[in-house]
Amino acid sequence: MGHPVHVILIHFPTALYPFSLVLDILSLFEVGNTYIQTSQLALLGGLSFSILAMIFGVIDLLRINTKEIAFDITVKHSVMNFIWFTLFLILFLVRWKGHDLGVIHLSLSCLGNIGLFFSNYLGGELVFKHQIGREER
Repeated sequence: MGHPVHVILIHFPTALYPFSLVLDILSLFEVGNTYIQTSQLALLGGLSFSILAMIFGVIDLLRINTKEIAFDITVKHSVMNFIWFTLFLILFLVRWKGHDLGVIHLSLSCLGNIGLFFSNYLGGELVFKHQIGREER
């Protein structure tokens, strides 16, 4: 493709999912529902960019030789990100239906964000150490 689209796109969910968590925490101290609504929009943005990033991530995955060490790391990275995506999607849909999970929602969001940072570490290792998604590879 010649341009690291996946590497560009992943910055949005990496920022929007934790932003959603911060807004959820702030909503605990709010009388209205502005923070909850904004958190929901941040989740929607994170999910949307995650879908785009996953598409281009699969394109990068298909270019890796299955015998390379990077292939195993890529599979771990992909599976973990799919798990976090699914978790955030469930949190989005539950709230969309009007249910308030309170502490459970915050706990699952924390878990997703911690997992996301770890899987993003693996993604950084793929880009910087194994040159995946870079044209000069």
